[in-house]
Amino acid sequence: MKRHAALRQLSREHHAALVLARHIASCPAEPAAVKRMCDEVTQRFADELRPHFDEEEATLLPRLPGRHRAQARRIQSEHAAMRSLVRRIADLEDEALRQFGRLLAEHVRFEEREFFPLVEAQLASTDPRSIALSESP
Repeated sequence: MKRHAALRQLSREHHAALVLARHIASCPAEPAAVKRMCDEVTQRFADELRPHFDEEEATLLPRLPGRHRAQARRIQSEHAAMRSLVRRIADLEDEALRQFGRLLAEHVRFEEREFFPLVEAQLASTDPRSIALSESP
């Protein structure tokens, strides 16, 4: 699917998040593997996902008109839930890890299938010179 230029990098990051969610789902339940996965998720959350969430919350959610506030609330709620789960993952909680992986996959699919098309509709009606998102070629 061809994304608006302003959303391409975020969409690429979604792909990486889905790959991470698949890795979590396939992680064996043995303690050493869970520890490695918890460490990876904690690090990738800090390096990739937290900045991604922050950018969406700062640049995309404010663009939605009032009639789409439910979608914005869902995104904020899911971001908050994943932030909370990552704190538990840092303590090596296997169930938090599994919940995080499931929520991450569902969240990315929602954003790609429902939320980004709403944002693209808003961007289409905006002067391209006024778009404040990080644009990538």
